[in-house]
Amino acid sequence: TPMDSSSGKVTAANEVIAMNASAASKSSNTAVSTSLQSNVAQEESGPIHFCFIVHGHQGKPTDLSYLHHAIKDKAYEHGGFATTKSSEKCIVGRNNNSHDDDMASDGSDSNRANQEEIVQTSVEEIIIGESKRSSTFIVHNAVCNEGSTHDGVEKGGERLANEMLEVIRDEIGQRTQTHKHQDVTISIVGNSLGGLYGRYAVAKLDELLFASDEHDTKVAPHYILDDNIRLHFNVFCSTASPHLGCADRTYFPIPRFAEVGIAT
Repeated sequence: TPMDSSSGKVTAANEVIAMNASAASKSSNTAVSTSLQSNVAQEESGPIHFCFIVHGHQGKPTDLSYLHHAIKDKAYEHGGFATTKSSEKCIVGRNNNSHDDDMASDGSDSNRANQEEIVQTSVEEIIIGESKRSSTFIVHNAVCNEGSTHDGVEKGGERLANEMLEVIRDEIGQRTQTHKHQDVTISIVGNSLGGLYGRYAVAKLDELLFASDEHDTKVAPHYILDDNIRLHFNVFCSTASPHLGCADRTYFPIPRFAEVGIAT
Protein backbone atom coordinates (compact mmCIF):
# COMPACT_ATOMS: atom_id res chain seq x y z
CA THR A 1 0.00 0.00 0.00
CA PRO A 2 1.17 3.58 -0.55
CA MET A 3 2.94 5.35 2.30
CA ASP A 4 0.62 7.26 4.61
CA SER A 5 3.15 9.86 5.70
CA SER A 6 5.11 12.16 3.41
CA SER A 7 7.71 12.53 6.18
CA GLY A 8 8.49 8.82 5.87
CA LYS A 9 9.08 9.24 2.16
CA VAL A 10 11.41 12.18 2.64
CA THR A 11 13.31 10.33 5.38
CA ALA A 12 13.78 7.35 3.09
CA ALA A 13 14.92 9.63 0.28
CA ASN A 14 17.45 11.37 2.52
CA GLU A 15 18.76 8.02 3.79
CA VAL A 16 19.40 6.66 0.32
CA ILE A 17 20.90 9.87 -1.05
CA ALA A 18 23.17 10.37 1.98
CA MET A 19 24.73 6.95 1.53
CA ASN A 20 24.93 6.95 -2.26
CA ALA A 21 25.97 10.56 -2.63
CA SER A 22 28.88 10.09 -0.26
CA ALA A 23 30.27 7.64 -2.79
CA ALA A 24 30.41 10.42 -5.36
CA SER A 25 31.45 13.27 -3.09
CA LYS A 26 35.15 12.87 -3.79
CA SER A 27 34.54 13.61 -7.45
CA SER A 28 32.04 16.42 -6.86
CA ASN A 29 34.64 19.18 -7.19
CA THR A 30 35.52 18.18 -10.75
CA ALA A 31 33.68 20.37 -13.22
CA VAL A 32 31.53 18.44 -15.70
CA SER A 33 32.01 19.37 -19.33
CA THR A 34 29.01 20.89 -21.02
CA SER A 35 29.59 18.91 -24.19
CA LEU A 36 27.43 15.81 -24.69
CA GLN A 37 30.46 13.76 -25.64
CA SER A 38 32.26 14.54 -22.38
CA ASN A 39 29.15 13.83 -20.29
CA VAL A 40 28.70 10.44 -21.92
CA ALA A 41 32.34 9.56 -21.36
CA GLN A 42 32.15 10.50 -17.69
CA GLU A 43 28.90 8.60 -17.23
CA GLU A 44 30.47 5.46 -18.64
CA SER A 45 33.68 5.65 -16.63
CA GLY A 46 32.37 5.89 -13.08
CA PRO A 47 30.45 3.61 -10.73
CA ILE A 48 26.69 3.21 -11.15
CA HIS A 49 24.44 3.48 -8.11
CA PHE A 50 21.04 1.78 -8.42
CA CYS A 51 18.12 2.51 -6.11
CA PHE A 52 15.23 0.05 -6.41
CA ILE A 53 11.86 1.11 -4.98
CA VAL A 54 9.41 -1.68 -4.12
CA HIS A 55 5.68 -1.25 -3.52
CA GLY A 56 3.60 -3.20 -1.03
CA HIS A 57 0.57 -5.49 -0.87
CA GLN A 58 -1.88 -5.02 -3.75
CA GLY A 59 0.22 -2.08 -4.86
CA LYS A 60 1.69 -0.86 -8.11
CA PRO A 61 4.88 0.98 -9.09
CA THR A 62 3.15 4.35 -9.35
CA ASP A 63 2.09 4.16 -5.68
CA LEU A 64 5.60 5.30 -4.81
CA SER A 65 6.06 7.79 -7.62
CA TYR A 66 6.46 10.63 -5.10
CA LEU A 67 9.33 8.78 -3.45
CA HIS A 68 10.89 8.13 -6.85
CA HIS A 69 10.92 11.84 -7.71
CA ALA A 70 11.97 12.86 -4.18
CA ILE A 71 15.05 10.63 -4.33
CA LYS A 72 15.99 11.92 -7.77
CA ASP A 73 15.48 15.53 -6.68
CA LYS A 74 17.67 15.03 -3.59
CA ALA A 75 20.39 13.46 -5.71
CA TYR A 76 20.21 16.36 -8.17
CA GLU A 77 20.35 18.93 -5.38
CA HIS A 78 23.38 17.24 -3.88
CA GLY A 79 25.28 17.73 -7.11
CA GLY A 80 27.74 14.90 -6.51
CA PHE A 81 26.59 12.76 -9.44
CA ALA A 82 27.39 13.38 -13.08
CA THR A 83 24.02 11.91 -14.06
CA THR A 84 20.81 11.32 -12.11
CA LYS A 85 18.07 9.50 -13.99
CA SER A 86 15.29 6.94 -14.01
CA SER A 87 16.07 3.57 -15.51
CA GLU A 88 15.10 3.08 -19.14
CA LYS A 89 12.53 0.47 -18.08
CA CYS A 90 10.95 2.50 -15.26
CA ILE A 91 7.34 3.43 -15.97
CA VAL A 92 7.39 6.07 -13.24
CA GLY A 93 10.34 7.83 -14.84
CA ARG A 94 8.43 8.13 -18.12
CA ASN A 95 5.94 10.37 -16.35
CA ASN A 96 8.59 12.34 -14.51
CA ASN A 97 7.45 15.84 -13.59
CA SER A 98 10.43 16.84 -11.47
CA HIS A 99 13.65 17.01 -13.48
CA ASP A 100 14.58 15.63 -16.87
CA ASP A 101 15.63 11.97 -16.68
CA ASP A 102 19.19 12.70 -17.82
CA MET A 103 20.41 15.42 -15.49
CA ALA A 104 24.06 16.34 -15.69
CA SER A 105 25.47 18.26 -12.76
CA ASP A 106 26.45 21.77 -13.75
CA GLY A 107 29.53 21.58 -11.54
CA SER A 108 28.95 25.04 -10.06
CA ASP A 109 30.37 25.71 -6.62
CA SER A 110 27.13 27.42 -5.57
CA ASN A 111 25.26 24.11 -5.72
CA ARG A 112 27.65 22.61 -3.20
CA ALA A 113 28.47 25.56 -0.96
CA ASN A 114 25.95 24.63 1.73
CA GLN A 115 26.25 20.86 1.55
CA GLU A 116 26.96 19.07 4.79
CA GLU A 117 30.02 16.88 4.93
CA ILE A 118 28.95 13.24 4.75
CA VAL A 119 30.97 10.60 6.57
CA GLN A 120 32.35 8.09 4.09
CA THR A 121 31.81 4.39 4.68
CA SER A 122 34.34 1.79 3.65
CA VAL A 123 32.34 0.65 0.62
CA GLU A 124 32.11 4.13 -0.87
CA GLU A 125 35.75 4.94 -0.13
CA ILE A 126 37.03 1.80 -1.79
CA ILE A 127 34.76 2.06 -4.83
CA ILE A 128 35.74 5.64 -5.53
CA GLY A 129 39.24 5.65 -4.10
CA GLU A 130 41.20 8.76 -4.98
CA SER A 131 39.89 8.88 -8.55
CA LYS A 132 37.81 11.72 -9.95
CA ARG A 133 35.51 9.50 -11.97
CA SER A 134 31.91 10.59 -12.25
CA SER A 135 29.08 8.50 -10.87
CA THR A 136 25.64 7.74 -12.24
CA PHE A 137 22.60 7.46 -9.97
CA ILE A 138 19.66 5.45 -11.36
CA VAL A 139 16.23 5.06 -9.74
CA HIS A 140 13.86 2.23 -10.67
CA ASN A 141 10.39 1.36 -9.37
CA ALA A 142 9.95 -2.42 -9.51
CA VAL A 143 7.04 -3.68 -11.64
CA CYS A 144 7.40 -7.45 -11.24
CA ASN A 145 4.95 -7.86 -8.36
CA GLU A 146 2.11 -5.69 -9.63
CA GLY A 147 -1.03 -7.84 -9.42
CA SER A 148 0.97 -10.70 -7.86
CA THR A 149 1.24 -10.00 -4.15
CA HIS A 150 -0.74 -13.00 -2.91
CA ASP A 151 1.64 -15.84 -3.74
CA GLY A 152 4.12 -15.38 -0.92
CA VAL A 153 7.30 -13.51 -0.06
CA GLU A 154 9.51 -16.17 -1.64
CA LYS A 155 8.06 -15.89 -5.13
CA GLY A 156 7.76 -12.12 -4.93
CA GLY A 157 11.35 -11.81 -3.72
CA GLU A 158 12.61 -14.04 -6.53
CA ARG A 159 10.79 -11.94 -9.12
CA LEU A 160 12.32 -8.80 -7.62
CA ALA A 161 15.85 -10.24 -7.67
CA ASN A 162 15.46 -11.20 -11.33
CA GLU A 163 14.11 -7.76 -12.24
CA MET A 164 16.99 -6.05 -10.47
CA LEU A 165 19.54 -8.09 -12.42
CA GLU A 166 17.66 -7.39 -15.67
CA VAL A 167 17.69 -3.64 -15.07
CA ILE A 168 21.38 -3.63 -14.12
CA ARG A 169 22.35 -5.61 -17.22
CA ASP A 170 20.18 -3.43 -19.45
CA GLU A 171 21.66 -0.17 -18.18
CA ILE A 172 25.24 -1.38 -18.36
CA GLY A 173 24.61 -2.89 -21.79
CA GLN A 174 23.85 0.58 -23.12
CA ARG A 175 27.30 1.83 -22.15
CA THR A 176 30.52 1.42 -24.06
CA GLN A 177 32.77 -0.27 -21.58
CA THR A 178 36.15 1.42 -21.33
CA HIS A 179 37.51 -0.52 -18.37
CA LYS A 180 37.68 -4.12 -17.21
CA HIS A 181 35.37 -3.93 -14.22
CA GLN A 182 32.17 -1.95 -13.71
CA ASP A 183 31.41 -1.12 -10.08
CA VAL A 184 27.71 -1.16 -9.21
CA THR A 185 25.98 -0.49 -5.91
CA ILE A 186 22.48 -1.66 -5.07
CA SER A 187 20.13 0.13 -2.67
CA ILE A 188 16.58 -0.99 -1.91
CA VAL A 189 13.68 1.02 -0.49
CA GLY A 190 10.68 -1.20 0.26
CA ASN A 191 7.32 -0.13 1.60
CA SER A 192 5.23 -2.57 3.65
CA LEU A 193 5.35 -5.97 1.93
CA GLY A 194 7.91 -4.46 -0.43
CA GLY A 195 10.38 -4.42 2.45
CA LEU A 196 9.99 -8.19 2.83
CA TYR A 197 10.39 -8.68 -0.90
CA GLY A 198 13.57 -6.60 -0.71
CA ARG A 199 14.97 -8.68 2.15
CA TYR A 200 14.33 -11.89 0.28
CA ALA A 201 15.80 -10.46 -2.93
CA VAL A 202 19.06 -9.64 -1.15
CA ALA A 203 19.28 -13.23 0.11
CA LYS A 204 18.42 -14.54 -3.37
CA LEU A 205 21.15 -12.45 -5.00
CA ASP A 206 23.58 -13.80 -2.42
CA GLU A 207 22.53 -17.28 -3.54
CA LEU A 208 22.62 -16.61 -7.29
CA LEU A 209 25.91 -14.71 -7.39
CA PHE A 210 29.26 -15.63 -5.96
CA ALA A 211 31.38 -13.52 -3.70
CA SER A 212 34.70 -12.41 -5.09
CA ASP A 213 37.79 -14.05 -3.65
CA GLU A 214 39.94 -11.01 -4.45
CA HIS A 215 42.24 -10.07 -1.61
CA ASP A 216 43.04 -6.62 -2.91
CA THR A 217 42.61 -4.22 0.01
CA LYS A 218 41.68 -1.48 -2.46
CA VAL A 219 38.56 -3.36 -3.57
CA ALA A 220 35.56 -3.59 -1.25
CA PRO A 221 33.94 -7.00 -0.63
CA HIS A 222 31.62 -7.61 -3.55
CA TYR A 223 29.81 -10.09 -5.76
CA ILE A 224 30.62 -10.87 -9.37
CA LEU A 225 27.95 -10.60 -12.06
CA ASP A 226 28.65 -11.61 -15.67
CA ASP A 227 32.40 -11.70 -14.99
CA ASN A 228 32.89 -7.93 -15.33
CA ILE A 229 30.39 -6.36 -12.89
CA ARG A 230 31.45 -5.84 -9.29
CA LEU A 231 28.24 -5.63 -7.31
CA HIS A 232 28.18 -4.00 -3.87
CA PHE A 233 25.20 -3.95 -1.52
CA ASN A 234 24.75 -0.42 -0.19
CA VAL A 235 21.54 0.78 1.53
CA PHE A 236 18.54 -1.26 2.66
CA CYS A 237 15.60 0.84 3.86
CA SER A 238 12.09 -0.38 4.66
CA THR A 239 9.02 1.54 5.81
CA ALA A 240 6.09 -0.04 7.67
CA SER A 241 7.35 -3.53 6.85
CA PRO A 242 6.24 -6.40 9.13
CA HIS A 243 9.68 -7.98 9.56
CA LEU A 244 8.48 -9.71 12.74
CA GLY A 245 5.19 -10.80 11.18
CA CYS A 246 1.65 -9.58 11.77
CA ALA A 247 0.05 -9.91 15.20
CA ASP A 248 -3.09 -11.61 13.90
CA ARG A 249 -1.22 -13.97 11.55
CA THR A 250 1.04 -15.84 13.97
CA TYR A 251 1.00 -19.61 14.44
CA PHE A 252 -0.30 -19.14 17.98
CA PRO A 253 -1.76 -16.06 19.72
CA ILE A 254 0.79 -13.70 21.27
CA PRO A 255 -0.40 -11.21 23.91
CA ARG A 256 0.28 -7.60 23.03
CA PHE A 257 2.38 -7.02 26.17
CA ALA A 258 4.69 -9.88 25.13
CA GLU A 259 5.45 -8.46 21.68
CA VAL A 260 8.04 -6.02 22.97
CA GLY A 261 9.98 -8.77 24.71
CA ILE A 262 9.83 -11.04 21.68
CA ALA A 263 10.92 -8.25 19.34
CA THR A 264 14.00 -7.50 21.44
